[in-house]
Amino acid sequence: MNKEEILEQLSITHQGGGFSPLAGKILGVFYLSNDKYLTFNDLVEITGATKGAVSKALKSLKDKHRVDSILDPNSSRKRLFYLDSDGISTYMDLVVQNMTRETELIDECVSRRNDNAPDIKELMSKTVTFNKEIIQFLKLVTHKYFPKD
Repeated sequence: MNKEEILEQLSITHQGGGFSPLAGKILGVFYLSNDKYLTFNDLVEITGATKGAVSKALKSLKDKHRVDSILDPNSSRKRLFYLDSDGISTYMDLVVQNMTRETELIDECVSRRNDNAPDIKELMSKTVTFNKEIIQFLKLVTHKYFPKD
């Protein structure tokens, strides 16, 4: 695959994580870049998107703790954007938190069901068990691979 194909595939796959296609593409730009920091103009140029669209995607990525920025030491007005390694841990904590709440709610629904559709109740119970195992796994590996400083 060439770089454009990789960026296109990343823009598609990141949609499953709740990111816009452009946000996924921006993450891909960082993954493919040999530079830690990229300017706003770099991202506009590389993605081919409008300034407004890039700005909106960067805000979303910052809100989800995947990208952060610092002031450019060579300019008091410009920012340098980078992948937020601490933010990945924070993002994964939010994923676990949301999955935990969802699992609690499904479990509550299971307890309220009657036995008119036992196959659905069983499916929901298995979902709760599965989610609990995934949550424990995510907690373990998130802090193993992305420890907070």
